[in-house]
Amino acid sequence: MEHELGYKVHDETLILHADHHCEHGYLDMAPPIHVATTFEHGSEYAYARSTQPTRTRVELVLGKLEGGYAVTYGSGLAAMNAVINTVKPKTIALQDGYSGTMHVLENYRHLLDGNVNIVGIEEVGQNEDIDLILIESFSNPLMESVDIGNLASVKPFNCTLVVDSTFASPIVCKPLELGADIVLHSATKFLSGHHDVMGGVVICKESGTSAKMIRERLTLGNIMGSFESWLLLRSLRTLDLRVRKSSETSLALAKYLSKQPYVETVYHPSIRGFKTRKIARKIMKIPPPIFSVKLVGEDEVEKFLHGTKLIAYCTSLGGVETTVDNRSTRNPKLEAFILRISIGLEHIDDLIQDIEQAMGVHEV
Repeated sequence: MEHELGYKVHDETLILHADHHCEHGYLDMAPPIHVATTFEHGSEYAYARSTQPTRTRVELVLGKLEGGYAVTYGSGLAAMNAVINTVKPKTIALQDGYSGTMHVLENYRHLLDGNVNIVGIEEVGQNEDIDLILIESFSNPLMESVDIGNLASVKPFNCTLVVDSTFASPIVCKPLELGADIVLHSATKFLSGHHDVMGGVVICKESGTSAKMIRERLTLGNIMGSFESWLLLRSLRTLDLRVRKSSETSLALAKYLSKQPYVETVYHPSIRGFKTRKIARKIMKIPPPIFSVKLVGEDEVEKFLHGTKLIAYCTSLGGVETTVDNRSTRNPKLEAFILRISIGLEHIDDLIQDIEQAMGVHEV
């Protein structure tokens, strides 16, 4: 984009114009949907399992936004599987986080008859056998961060540093700029932001890595569909606005909840005293639009989950509507009563009022 214009633009401009005129002369202000599965010989495209115009267009925007080369997939876990299949690690340094990622690694170990070592990230810089480091910008659901730049500086030479930045989005954190080799998102979450797209994306620092992943995607067939690609592209236009608004509300709600008697702990990286606050301030540009809380007991959990009228109790996250999920019931390693709250676009006063009526703070 900078090369085309002669000057650098901000992210909110980039997501609107990064794909400008990418379809060779067509001047549609709204991107068209290309649904063809095959193309005449002599075209830039041949078969949609390889590439096709709508998917190429959204990959262009995502790549420029993150500062790398993007490859899309049918889901976030498809993207994670693709990364593992490409790197083919023997020793993985892992940060605890999303349970789905753990299942991917369990399947991978099973395919290799257990011949894969999984170690903690504290071994990075000491164990030269580590060939894959897998972390999250903010861990799911405890919101802990790792110093990406430090890991990049001490990792073994042939080791790939992968950051799942689903909780952050490029508006909050850009791992490639901090030294990561690959950044991954579940596009189902904040990137699409409307609870209507299933997808994943991998953005590679090196074009050779992304080219390899595209070749492997052709064989595995785990592509993002044309309609999903179009919906994701449409949603990206408002990504900056959505995430900034949700980020602002997230911090305000976290501060409010930290003062409530029914809340034991607030897991938000901008709250004073949070475990990895200093590290988070190094990697994030603005606070994340999501956080977690630990309530004091089962009664309070039931009131919060089933008493709110605006905040929906459901899994997944990142949409324009605020949602809450009981993560303690999904991950046996977690302490009890931990709820993850994904902030949407509602007014902060309305969210607080909704929580107050649910928790019986005042009568409505």
